[in-house]
Amino acid sequence: MTALDWLTESQWAALSAIGTLVSAVPAMLGLWFVGIQIRAATKVADIELLQQFLATAAQLERGMLEAASVEAKDATFFEYLNYLEFLAAGLKKGIFARLSREFIRDKLLDAFAMIEFYEPWQGKLEKAKSTPNALKYIDLFRRRNRSEIDWRKEMLSKG
Repeated sequence: MTALDWLTESQWAALSAIGTLVSAVPAMLGLWFVGIQIRAATKVADIELLQQFLATAAQLERGMLEAASVEAKDATFFEYLNYLEFLAAGLKKGIFARLSREFIRDKLLDAFAMIEFYEPWQGKLEKAKSTPNALKYIDLFRRRNRSEIDWRKEMLSKG
């Protein structure tokens, strides 16, 4: 007979439950720690996305201003529209984190206000729609945010 033979079946069940509870505490702490790490990694990825977003937008905008020929300006403008389409699609599909969403939405509002304010770009925007589905996310974004785009255009006209 061993020292533990005196435990009844219900006592063994209680002892087993206590052991399970004791082992669950470190597991829960581990899950909590993993959650914190995932959240931190998401924030870092969001910051990196914003940095890339701002750098790409600045590069394309600078390219439109510095292009030597009309053809080069048009090519850069159409590339810029494709980038804006990508951003508008990302907003629509919810692929950006909260901070990025705010910055990207604000940039899109400013970009479309500027494009609509500057008459030569208005025609180029319409010219870029070579098929009914071309720039569909840009069109959707502009329709949904019409009042804010118009407000920003008004602010541009006031100087």
